[in-house]
Order: sequence, then structure tokens, then C-alpha cells
Amino acid sequence: MMLATFAFAVGLAAIGPHPIFAPPLAPPPPAPPAPAARCAEPTGAQVRVMVMDLAVDPRFASQRGALGQIVAEEAARVRGYQILSAEEVRTVLTQEANKQLMGCDDSSCLAELAAALDAALVISGRVDASSDGTAVVALSVLNTHALVVLNRVTFSWGGADDQLPNVVRTAAQTLVLAPSERPPGAVRVLGVAGSAQVFVDGVASLASEAFGGLSIGPHEVTVTDQGKVPVTVWAVVTSGAVTDVEVVLEDQPTSAAWLWLGGAAAVIGGGALALGAALVLGKGTVDAEAAVEPWGINDVEKLATGAR
Repeated sequence: MMLATFAFAVGLAAIGPHPIFAPPLAPPPPAPPAPAARCAEPTGAQVRVMVMDLAVDPRFASQRGALGQIVAEEAARVRGYQILSAEEVRTVLTQEANKQLMGCDDSSCLAELAAALDAALVISGRVDASSDGTAVVALSVLNTHALVVLNRVTFSWGGADDQLPNVVRTAAQTLVLAPSERPPGAVRVLGVAGSAQVFVDGVASLASEAFGGLSIGPHEVTVTDQGKVPVTVWAVVTSGAVTDVEVVLEDQPTSAAWLWLGGAAAVIGGGALALGAALVLGKGTVDAEAAVEPWGINDVEKLATGAR
């Protein structure tokens, strides 16, 4: 029996440990990390965009070139746009074609011109003067392949002409930039009491607070306060910024009718005083008008200044 047990043990030693009793195998080494994903490289595809000269009212003729250049600058900010300015168009075209270009303002004409220059988009616009003196800036971008207007912007500006470049710039930004790339701005009125009320495009606010959440471009600002003459000004709001507006409110003028009534009261009062003095002195009759210089409605300024 002992010999059999010994033989069994020797046999186990000879064949090695059984897999059930063997120590666990070491885990396989971790796989090497995958290479970091690379950002997609730009494909280099460009969209050729032709920017036309702006048609302007004679009032703005001196600014025509500068305003057109502003539109081209803003369009060039769009990634993937290859800008072909109006000056470059004139350089490429023949003299006869340039003559035709001067009268080219409808979609079909612009499309033909763009096709000749391999331009997919055309930006054009106008700056007109309305009958009330307001400047009207209108810009549009045309897809020349489909003859479809992709976007159109119209701004009205009632402020000074020297601010027109800022109006055109914000109009061009609104035309070609996505809303996320042109966040709203704000208007803040300076120089008035905190009790004054501000109306921006007809919406009321307090002068003590900046009026925010405004789209870029021109806005009409009206300021009122008790006993003051209301004032309306214009402001150009730029992206993500606060535009300060200086306002001076004048006192309401005294009504001329009240001054005239005051003058009449002075005449009556003066006449009564003279009449009373005459009675005290024992005179039975007296010419009251002789004692007081007559004041007429045309003498309001004399009364207001105390002149005699």
C-alpha cells in the first residue's frame, strides 16, 4: 500500500502540476495607446465672392469708395471666402465690359458677370437718402448659380453722415457673419439725471441702466425727463460693446402766452395803483393810461428782461 502511494506521488511530480492547481497566468500587457486623433486639415476650398461698388446718393458721393471697401473688408473675414473687389473686377475686364458693369444692378446681369469671373457669390448694395433726410443702407448677397438672394440687410440711419461708415460696417457684418459671430451690444446714456427715461427703438428703460441685448447696427434713442425738452439721437451698436451716448436736456421754455398774460396783469395793476394815488390826492378824474407805459403782445421780450 505504501509502495502504491509513493508511486502515485512520483507520477504527479513527473508530469508536473495539473492545470487546475497551477497558479494563474499573468495578464497580457496592455495594448499601446492609439494615436491621438488629428484635427481635420482645411481642404483649401475657396468660394470666390465678387464685391460690387455701392450705388450711392449724390449726398454720399465722397464716401462711395470708402464704403465699398468696408463691405469688402467685412466679407474677407469669412473663412473660405476669396474676395474679388470691384477694383479687381475693373482691372480684369475690358473697357467695353467696364461700361456694361456701370449699369449692372439686377440679378441676371450680376450673374453673367460673376460667371465670367468664376464667382459663386456677389455682394452688392445701395446707400440712398430718403425724403426726410434719413440714410438707407441696403446690402444683399446673391448666389449666382441658383439666382437666389441668400441674405438681405436694410438699415436706416438718422444721425450724422460722418457715422455712415460704422453703419455700413455693421450692415456688412449682419449680411455675412453668423449670429454667434456678432453678439449683441448695448447703449448707455450719459449726461442726464437718473430719473430720465430712455426709449431705444420705442422700448422704455431708465437712464441709470445700460440698455443691452441690442442687435448690431443703428438704433434710435429718445430721452425724456420732467420739465425738460425730449431729445432724440442715433447710436450705432457694435458687437459685444457698450455704446455711450452723450445727451443734454434743455429746460422747457416758458410759454409766450403766459408772458403776455403777465404783462397784461402788470398794466392793470399799474393803472389801479395810479388811480388809487389820484384819489388819495383828491383828484376826481385821472387818465390811468398816462401813468403806465403801455405793453403790447410784441413787447413780451421787454417784459421778460425787465426793460422799460
